[in-house]
Amino acid sequence: MSVQPKKADLTIRSRRIHTPDGWRDGVVVVYGETIAGVVPAGLEPPAVRHVDAGDDPVIPGLIDTHVHLRDPGFTDKDGIVFGAPGKDLQHSPDLRVSSYNRVQLSALRALI
Repeated sequence: MSVQPKKADLTIRSRRIHTPDGWRDGVVVVYGETIAGVVPAGLEPPAVRHVDAGDDPVIPGLIDTHVHLRDPGFTDKDGIVFGAPGKDLQHSPDLRVSSYNRVQLSALRALI
């Protein structure tokens, strides 16, 4: 009797995966919300979902802090300096902020 590996929730195949040791060719393996690691291509477990990124770079764990706080409208005043320190964006009359942006804003404020 052979033991089958647990099925990953997601695998991402790329020939350009950035790791602390530099760029690697391989597969990023994800279980739930956890990046389990990067393994050589062909050694990854079966997965519920597989993405083949080809030569596109993959950076496991990168957090995209890009946000548009004033979109739609007033994009000329957009940015973390305007939007973060002491601003009450949720109640600004000239601004429609989605709940997604509020979550991002909270994370950005914690970094300042």
